[in-house]
Amino acid sequence: METLYQYLNRMGLLDREAIVAELTMAKREHRKIYQKSYQKEYRKKNIRKDSYYTQLEHLRLSTVAKKYKMSVPRLCKVLAFAYLDGYYVLADDKQVHQLELYLRGVTNNINQLTRYIHQRKGLSFNDILTFREQINEMEDHISTSLRHPVNLQEYLENQIQQTPEIISVLQHIIEPHKHQ
Repeated sequence: METLYQYLNRMGLLDREAIVAELTMAKREHRKIYQKSYQKEYRKKNIRKDSYYTQLEHLRLSTVAKKYKMSVPRLCKVLAFAYLDGYYVLADDKQVHQLELYLRGVTNNINQLTRYIHQRKGLSFNDILTFREQINEMEDHISTSLRHPVNLQEYLENQIQQTPEIISVLQHIIEPHKHQ
């Protein structure tokens, strides 16, 4: 792609003292040519597809997008590829926070065991068993947390407690399905 300097030189505007209006027009024309060329290359590399959402679907997506500081299209792309690639997307902050607290506790226990071993200059069989039990507990707790997420009723009750105005959104979602 031709640079602005090259374009102005080719147009002969650098050889002579050009009027400011001529330079401004030339810059605008170069910008149009550049953008057209850029879009042509961009469309060769990228495919655009449109998605349509109901008002409620868009509300849900934009709420989550704001939470993760993303645009709705970017969120949809990330979630779609996370699903296709088999990534697990944790949406429940409370559950993640509980896991973090538990891991900190286990880390503290490991540090205490390490200090204990250094002070005693050795490790007994009971120490090894205790250490092994703590690791097994950690594995069980993490596995249980990830395999058994909060059920819908519990999740909704927590959401209502945190954000009471969500009740009107839920009623709006349920209303069309009442008579089915």
